[in-house]
Amino acid sequence: MALIQADLIPGRGDQLLSLDSSSGLEWLNLTVTANRSYIEVLSGFGGFIGTFGFQYATPRQVATLYKHAGVTKFGGPQAGLDLANHFGIEVLQDLMNGKSMGPVSFPQSTSVDTAGMVKTGGVGIPSPLMPVEIMQTHLNKAEPEKAYTDVGALTQKAGDRSPRIGSYLVRKGRVVRSPAMGSKRVRKG
Repeated sequence: MALIQADLIPGRGDQLLSLDSSSGLEWLNLTVTANRSYIEVLSGFGGFIGTFGFQYATPRQVATLYKHAGVTKFGGPQAGLDLANHFGIEVLQDLMNGKSMGPVSFPQSTSVDTAGMVKTGGVGIPSPLMPVEIMQTHLNKAEPEKAYTDVGALTQKAGDRSPRIGSYLVRKGRVVRSPAMGSKRVRKG
């Protein structure tokens, strides 16, 4: 298993993708869609859904990404020190370049959170008032035992914007064969 940073636009050095080599999925960096509503992104903001071939991830896909990053605890704060969980969340946050909620509001804070919207249930186009499910990671660098993930941690409607929340967007990579690297799933520009 490996999570690898890559460029959204090959050769630009933007590092806006995280490739999960176990699932073959490519994940867009959360900061790209921060402060954009679920509806704005679904309607074509930045061409990510459509031009670039991304779609909203399901909660199950995000949970798999978390597991592949090394996250071991799900569902909110839990008792006990689990350094693997702490480091898994740290790896994931570094790769996805999630928004930091703590230091913005509290400069002395050692907490870093990421939050991303995921695919809503139901059929059809969501209304601006439809609730949107949020998946969040929380990391406290001073207290590793307080690292956790959570679903539905923040109240958000499909039409709301927040600079602290991005969208979990995902796409399948294509298999490219090369003698030097064997078979590897990557997205060719």
